[in-house]
Amino acid sequence: MGDTWIINMSHYDYKDEEAPDLPNAARRLAEYFASIVEGTVHRASIGEPYTGVRCRRRPQRRACGGVIRSELSPEGTELHWWCPVCGDNGRISNWVGTRWDPEKRRKESLRYQSGKLFEKGPVANDLDTDDEIHIRGRIEWDEETKGELPRVATGQRVYSWLELGKELMTYEGFGINITIT
Repeated sequence: MGDTWIINMSHYDYKDEEAPDLPNAARRLAEYFASIVEGTVHRASIGEPYTGVRCRRRPQRRACGGVIRSELSPEGTELHWWCPVCGDNGRISNWVGTRWDPEKRRKESLRYQSGKLFEKGPVANDLDTDDEIHIRGRIEWDEETKGELPRVATGQRVYSWLELGKELMTYEGFGINITIT
């Protein structure tokens, strides 16, 4: 039987200058819950219950093989998550406006691209067509390959590694720059 976590993400918020004083375990736990929030908020628009986040529990000192599932409340201010394998579960709330707010983090990451300030508003789709093409998404666990290959979830679609490769082949001969944030 897993644990039940009731998490208020504002309790994990801190100023950048306070980061060195935080215990590593507390920071890692906050990042784990934040990844569940990000996966849930990101995937809610396409109705996908999997967050792409591996369960962190270690029942009997063995890593749980589950991938966290979640659902966003109708108001979009709270989520319920669970591991279908070990039963770990919880509720997460109050992430809006904190350092863990996925929308805030997305907007900040859009501000700087390709060495120059990105001055446009939020991007409506996954592809930007200026001088360059930008694909924005998230690397996730792919259950079909048991994690041997990732899948990439964009705001509108989930690509297997093979599907993403086929899409990229239309740009054969072009340069590529991968940024992981």
